[in-house]
Amino acid sequence: MRIAISSSCLTVIILLLVMIHCSIINKNYRDIEVNGSINDAFLYAADKAYSSYIDYNEADNNMTDDDIINNTMQVFNNAFNNSVSSDGTFTVSLMYTDTEASTLDILITDEYSYGFMNHTGKTTCQRSIQLN
Repeated sequence: MRIAISSSCLTVIILLLVMIHCSIINKNYRDIEVNGSINDAFLYAADKAYSSYIDYNEADNNMTDDDIINNTMQVFNNAFNNSVSSDGTFTVSLMYTDTEASTLDILITDEYSYGFMNHTGKTTCQRSIQLN
């Protein structure tokens, strides 16, 4: 009887260690995947936004700077959402705009769940795009 109790306690301890280890690995792996996905999608979207900005500047001089920035951000948002590979909820916001220097400061926030015990995570990424 003593052997059965000792072995069952040892089994429970090993199972707890495995579950804790898997949850830590899952969180770390998820963070790495989300950060890599955001970085890759941001670079792609920044290239698309740069091309769009150049096209709008060369095509029509009657557009205001606000119209050009709005169109450029729409292109950025579409390209980012199409290229990101995550099941989280993304929020893309424009933090600062300098039309003289053609600079955009963009904040990207991703909220996602880990799937284990309903934990959620949040990643933010703030970057600047130089459009000239």
